[in-house]
Amino acid sequence: MGAAALGALARRRPAPRRAWSRPRWRPVPARDPVPAPLPAEGAAPPAIGPSGAWPAARAAARLARFPYDDPAGMSDSHDPHGQPPLSPEEKARILLERVKQGFDNTPFVKLIGMELTEITADEVRGRFDMKPELVGNTWKQILHGGVIATALDTIGGAMGFVAVYQFMKQQGLSREERYTRMARLGTIDMRVDYLSPGRGQHFTVWATPLRIGKKVFVTRMELRNKSDELIAAGTGTYMY
Repeated sequence: MGAAALGALARRRPAPRRAWSRPRWRPVPARDPVPAPLPAEGAAPPAIGPSGAWPAARAAARLARFPYDDPAGMSDSHDPHGQPPLSPEEKARILLERVKQGFDNTPFVKLIGMELTEITADEVRGRFDMKPELVGNTWKQILHGGVIATALDTIGGAMGFVAVYQFMKQQGLSREERYTRMARLGTIDMRVDYLSPGRGQHFTVWATPLRIGKKVFVTRMELRNKSDELIAAGTGTYMY
């Protein structure tokens, strides 16, 4: 290598290294949430209950399929296609069918064997039969106290589901807000008075609303046997 080449190499300097710096954080623009997939036509709705209700999007999709756009079946509005308003008997039948669909799909309700028999705006009734799995005292063959409490809690939640929806509708809340609020329905307090041993082969549970507030509602519940003997009574407080 000649002297000229060596001089050129000596004069060549390495490029200055850039100082490393932490990349600056940039906020990601907000995106609309991906909506939940809609249930297939005719598919059974998700389970409901006092401590777990429909997801709002699925509830909206299912309830929107019913006529008159009235999930509680109690509106006096006319159908947009010009059909006459529903009679009180038809409203009661539709209301029972809609709430019963979700109620009967609740796994714990299935375990007990409880079913709804009557639903109005002011009262909900259900029934279940005695079976060996529900016995709490094998000597006396009576209901377990937890089964009694569960039956009262469940029927109280079903009563609130109907009454609260009507209350929010009267308050002028939008459909989306009503569905979202109903999805949060859950028990926050309950008192049960055990008044008689749970003897019998068939039992009836009953609930009626005591007070409905903007965030909390209270119901009164009773459980009786086939002889109409009062087995237990309770009051439940629910948040929505």
